[in-house]
Amino acid sequence: MDFESAVQYLKTFSPYEDKGGSIYDDKKFNLERVKKFYKRLRINYQKLKYVHVAGSKGKGSTCFFIANYLKKKGYKVGMFTSPYLVDITESFWVDGKNITKEKFVSYVEFIKKMFDKEGNKYHVTYFEILTGLIFQYFIEKKIDYAVIEVGLGGRLDATNVVNPKITVLTSMEKEHQYILGKTLEKILDEKLGIIKKGVPLIIGKNSKYVMNLVKEKVGNKTKIVFINDMDGGENLIFNELKIPDVQKENAKLAYVVLKFLLKKCNISDFCSFVEREKFLGRFDFRIVNGKRVVFDIAHTKNSISGLIKYLLKKFPNSKFVFLFSLMKDKDVKAILGEILPVSKKIVFTESNKDRGFLARDLVKIAHKLNPSADIEDDMDARKSYKNLLKNLNSDEVLVVTGSHFLVGNILKD
Repeated sequence: MDFESAVQYLKTFSPYEDKGGSIYDDKKFNLERVKKFYKRLRINYQKLKYVHVAGSKGKGSTCFFIANYLKKKGYKVGMFTSPYLVDITESFWVDGKNITKEKFVSYVEFIKKMFDKEGNKYHVTYFEILTGLIFQYFIEKKIDYAVIEVGLGGRLDATNVVNPKITVLTSMEKEHQYILGKTLEKILDEKLGIIKKGVPLIIGKNSKYVMNLVKEKVGNKTKIVFINDMDGGENLIFNELKIPDVQKENAKLAYVVLKFLLKKCNISDFCSFVEREKFLGRFDFRIVNGKRVVFDIAHTKNSISGLIKYLLKKFPNSKFVFLFSLMKDKDVKAILGEILPVSKKIVFTESNKDRGFLARDLVKIAHKLNPSADIEDDMDARKSYKNLLKNLNSDEVLVVTGSHFLVGNILKD
């Protein structure tokens, strides 16, 4: 089995990330079933020390800051974020390095051999298998800490089999409504499903409404810490950071988590580290063939708003050309309402045939919002990118955003 065959084999097991789905209930996603599967594989996942991160946006950035700072301080760290951008080995991250393709294939071959003999009697999905393999890899690597991001929701997510040292909730907004619930309260119920009695819960920047809901739902089950209550002096230091505002909030959250985890964290050292760190697909500015390009996986109204603020601040005298695709479960009108006023031109494309909007449907929606906007559609994302890059003027910035599928597809090269 080669690497691509191994990836495709795993994705035959109900890959929600690629295809989406509507059945999300205790019967289908019962975690006892997942625990029995991990026991069958002899994965002793509870021996690891976890930081468990849920939320609507900023999960990957928060995990990144936590994991990389722990690594900087001499700890051996594993990080699991999903979905991946370029290839699946990104999910098996230990001390800044991804698993080798050969090692990944050996894991999948083991799983296939077992399933060929026993069948999938635990009815596990792609993500549940992947999570188990990642736990096993972390165990074999003898890491000190595992920083893991929830795949979807929290309560019924495969990562929720762990007993973490700290649980984290990033910023909340409506998302995956047809799966998690149509109200913010129902979505929050799913996210808060990761909390464990006595395990500190660190909450990122949120509205008063969300914070009050959290207090009401958690009660005295565990200690809650809100970064909104951060010390004024610490806030001032973070506000001086020369990074996008959205990332400042993620960095603040990571800092508070590290203070609880390590009992102390030098704020100057941490902030210096944050300003130096760059990572794939988040406010990712590059010079490509002499042209200015920004890649960002923003896909909610608030994250797109944060991206726009960053663009206007970093490139004050520039015009913005967007290559954009979006998944069907997102608030398309609100997101386009942020982009259309600042765009010189938008090319709508497609990056996931099962979950994504058709390019022509995005065009129709955008034209209703702004009939005079310069809008095109092209189903071929890679061809669109090359054409836009080729014709980009010196006073323009190309922005690739709206979906991790789109950004990952373009960054493959």
